[in-house]
Amino acid sequence: SEGIEKPLSFSQQRMWFLDQLEPKNPQYNIPDAVRIRGDLNVEILTQSLQKVVDRHEVLRTAFVTVDGKPRLSVLTKLTISIPIVDISDLEESEREQKAQSLVLENAKTGFDLSTAPLFRLKLIKLADENFIFASTMHHSISDGWSFGVLVREVGLLYDRLIRSDNTPLPPLQIQYSDFAYWQRQWL
Repeated sequence: SEGIEKPLSFSQQRMWFLDQLEPKNPQYNIPDAVRIRGDLNVEILTQSLQKVVDRHEVLRTAFVTVDGKPRLSVLTKLTISIPIVDISDLEESEREQKAQSLVLENAKTGFDLSTAPLFRLKLIKLADENFIFASTMHHSISDGWSFGVLVREVGLLYDRLIRSDNTPLPPLQIQYSDFAYWQRQWL
Protein backbone atom coordinates (compact mmCIF):
# COMPACT_ATOMS: atom_id res chain seq x y z
CA SER A 1 0.00 0.00 0.00
CA GLU A 2 2.00 2.91 -1.37
CA GLY A 3 1.65 6.29 0.32
CA ILE A 4 0.44 4.89 3.64
CA GLU A 5 2.81 5.30 6.54
CA LYS A 6 3.57 1.92 7.97
CA PRO A 7 4.53 1.54 11.60
CA LEU A 8 7.67 -0.11 12.88
CA SER A 9 7.32 -3.05 15.21
CA PHE A 10 8.77 -2.53 18.67
CA SER A 11 11.65 -4.79 17.70
CA GLN A 12 12.39 -2.73 14.59
CA GLN A 13 12.21 0.48 16.60
CA ARG A 14 14.72 -0.99 19.09
CA MET A 15 17.07 -2.02 16.23
CA TRP A 16 16.85 1.47 14.73
CA PHE A 17 17.59 3.08 18.11
CA LEU A 18 20.60 0.82 18.71
CA ASP A 19 21.84 1.63 15.22
CA GLN A 20 21.65 5.35 16.05
CA LEU A 21 23.99 4.71 18.99
CA GLU A 22 26.41 2.54 17.03
CA PRO A 23 25.85 2.67 13.25
CA LYS A 24 26.58 -0.42 11.15
CA ASN A 25 27.16 -2.62 14.21
CA PRO A 26 27.39 -6.19 12.87
CA GLN A 27 26.25 -7.59 16.22
CA TYR A 28 22.68 -7.64 14.88
CA ASN A 29 23.52 -9.53 11.70
CA ILE A 30 22.03 -12.96 11.15
CA PRO A 31 24.59 -14.88 9.08
CA ASP A 32 24.10 -18.25 7.44
CA ALA A 33 26.17 -20.41 5.13
CA VAL A 34 25.00 -23.54 3.36
CA ARG A 35 27.17 -25.94 1.40
CA ILE A 36 25.56 -26.99 -1.87
CA ARG A 37 26.89 -30.09 -3.58
CA GLY A 38 25.65 -31.10 -6.99
CA ASP A 39 24.28 -29.35 -10.01
CA LEU A 40 23.24 -25.81 -9.05
CA ASN A 41 21.26 -23.64 -11.43
CA VAL A 42 22.25 -20.12 -10.34
CA GLU A 43 19.63 -18.51 -12.60
CA ILE A 44 16.84 -20.56 -10.99
CA LEU A 45 18.23 -19.83 -7.51
CA THR A 46 18.20 -16.10 -8.34
CA GLN A 47 14.63 -16.31 -9.67
CA SER A 48 13.54 -18.15 -6.50
CA LEU A 49 15.11 -15.54 -4.27
CA GLN A 50 13.60 -12.73 -6.36
CA LYS A 51 10.12 -14.21 -5.95
CA VAL A 52 10.60 -14.35 -2.17
CA VAL A 53 11.83 -10.73 -2.08
CA ASP A 54 8.85 -9.68 -4.21
CA ARG A 55 6.52 -11.56 -1.85
CA HIS A 56 7.80 -10.15 1.48
CA GLU A 57 7.87 -6.35 1.72
CA VAL A 58 10.05 -6.51 4.84
CA LEU A 59 12.89 -7.72 2.57
CA ARG A 60 12.53 -4.49 0.57
CA THR A 61 12.45 -2.31 3.69
CA ALA A 62 14.88 0.29 4.97
CA PHE A 63 14.58 2.76 7.83
CA VAL A 64 14.72 6.49 7.27
CA THR A 65 14.83 9.18 9.91
CA VAL A 66 12.24 11.94 9.69
CA ASP A 67 12.24 14.66 12.36
CA GLY A 68 14.40 12.41 14.55
CA LYS A 69 12.00 9.46 14.33
CA PRO A 70 12.28 6.23 12.36
CA ARG A 71 10.02 5.59 9.38
CA LEU A 72 9.77 2.60 7.10
CA SER A 73 10.79 2.99 3.49
CA VAL A 74 9.49 0.06 1.44
CA LEU A 75 10.73 -0.24 -2.11
CA THR A 76 8.10 -1.25 -4.66
CA LYS A 77 10.71 -3.28 -6.52
CA LEU A 78 14.13 -4.54 -5.49
CA THR A 79 16.06 -6.50 -8.08
CA ILE A 80 18.52 -8.89 -6.53
CA SER A 81 21.64 -10.51 -7.85
CA ILE A 82 23.91 -13.10 -6.33
CA PRO A 83 27.60 -12.18 -6.54
CA ILE A 84 29.64 -15.27 -7.39
CA VAL A 85 33.17 -15.59 -6.06
CA ASP A 86 35.03 -18.35 -7.90
CA ILE A 87 37.93 -19.69 -5.84
CA SER A 88 38.11 -23.01 -7.67
CA ASP A 89 41.55 -22.12 -9.07
CA LEU A 90 43.10 -22.08 -5.59
CA GLU A 91 44.87 -25.11 -4.18
CA GLU A 92 42.43 -27.37 -2.37
CA SER A 93 44.07 -26.66 1.00
CA GLU A 94 43.57 -22.90 0.48
CA ARG A 95 39.95 -23.07 -0.73
CA GLU A 96 38.31 -23.90 2.60
CA GLN A 97 40.28 -21.22 4.40
CA LYS A 98 39.44 -18.61 1.73
CA ALA A 99 35.76 -19.65 1.74
CA GLN A 100 35.62 -19.33 5.53
CA SER A 101 37.21 -15.88 5.29
CA LEU A 102 34.63 -14.78 2.68
CA VAL A 103 31.74 -16.06 4.79
CA LEU A 104 33.07 -14.25 7.88
CA GLU A 105 33.55 -11.04 5.92
CA ASN A 106 29.95 -11.28 4.71
CA ALA A 107 28.73 -11.88 8.26
CA LYS A 108 30.80 -9.19 9.97
CA THR A 109 30.06 -6.30 7.63
CA GLY A 110 27.44 -3.97 9.08
CA PHE A 111 24.43 -2.54 7.29
CA ASP A 112 23.32 1.01 6.65
CA LEU A 113 19.71 0.73 7.85
CA SER A 114 18.65 3.59 5.60
CA THR A 115 19.46 1.62 2.44
CA ALA A 116 17.70 -1.53 1.24
CA PRO A 117 18.36 -4.34 0.98
CA LEU A 118 19.22 -5.16 4.56
CA PHE A 119 20.54 -8.52 3.47
CA ARG A 120 23.59 -9.71 1.53
CA LEU A 121 24.01 -12.78 -0.62
CA LYS A 122 27.17 -14.42 -1.90
CA LEU A 123 27.80 -17.67 -3.76
CA ILE A 124 31.28 -19.08 -3.36
CA LYS A 125 32.35 -21.62 -5.97
CA LEU A 126 34.87 -24.08 -4.54
CA ALA A 127 34.75 -26.48 -7.50
CA ASP A 128 32.30 -27.76 -10.07
CA GLU A 129 29.22 -28.87 -8.15
CA ASN A 130 30.64 -27.60 -4.83
CA PHE A 131 29.40 -24.22 -3.58
CA ILE A 132 28.81 -22.31 -0.37
CA PHE A 133 25.81 -20.00 -0.35
CA ALA A 134 26.36 -17.27 2.25
CA SER A 135 23.63 -14.91 3.36
CA THR A 136 23.52 -12.25 6.03
CA MET A 137 20.37 -10.44 7.12
CA HIS A 138 19.96 -7.62 9.59
CA HIS A 139 17.85 -8.50 12.61
CA SER A 140 15.57 -5.53 11.86
CA ILE A 141 14.04 -7.49 8.96
CA SER A 142 14.40 -11.07 10.15
CA ASP A 143 14.76 -13.40 13.09
CA GLY A 144 15.39 -17.13 13.45
CA TRP A 145 11.77 -18.12 12.81
CA SER A 146 11.21 -15.86 9.80
CA PHE A 147 14.59 -16.87 8.34
CA GLY A 148 13.37 -20.47 8.40
CA VAL A 149 10.21 -19.43 6.53
CA LEU A 150 12.30 -17.70 3.85
CA VAL A 151 14.60 -20.72 3.44
CA ARG A 152 11.60 -23.04 3.02
CA GLU A 153 10.01 -20.73 0.45
CA VAL A 154 13.22 -20.42 -1.58
CA GLY A 155 13.63 -24.21 -1.50
CA LEU A 156 10.05 -24.82 -2.61
CA LEU A 157 10.25 -22.26 -5.42
CA TYR A 158 13.64 -23.60 -6.59
CA ASP A 159 12.23 -27.12 -6.71
CA ARG A 160 9.22 -25.94 -8.70
CA LEU A 161 11.17 -23.75 -11.11
CA ILE A 162 13.80 -26.40 -11.80
CA ARG A 163 10.89 -28.59 -13.00
CA SER A 164 9.47 -25.68 -15.07
CA ASP A 165 6.53 -25.43 -12.67
CA ASN A 166 5.65 -21.74 -12.32
CA THR A 167 2.95 -22.27 -9.71
CA PRO A 168 3.23 -19.29 -7.35
CA LEU A 169 3.11 -19.57 -3.60
CA PRO A 170 -0.26 -18.66 -2.14
CA PRO A 171 -0.62 -14.92 -1.47
CA LEU A 172 0.40 -13.74 1.97
CA GLN A 173 -2.52 -12.91 4.24
CA ILE A 174 -0.49 -10.29 6.10
CA GLN A 175 2.83 -8.52 5.76
CA TYR A 176 5.18 -7.82 8.67
CA SER A 177 4.00 -4.20 8.79
CA ASP A 178 0.45 -5.49 9.40
CA PHE A 179 1.76 -7.32 12.45
CA ALA A 180 3.52 -4.11 13.60
CA TYR A 181 0.27 -2.17 13.19
CA TRP A 182 -1.66 -4.80 15.17
CA GLN A 183 1.06 -4.83 17.86
CA ARG A 184 0.83 -1.05 18.31
CA GLN A 185 -2.99 -1.08 18.34
CA TRP A 186 -3.06 -3.90 20.89
CA LEU A 187 -0.65 -2.15 23.26
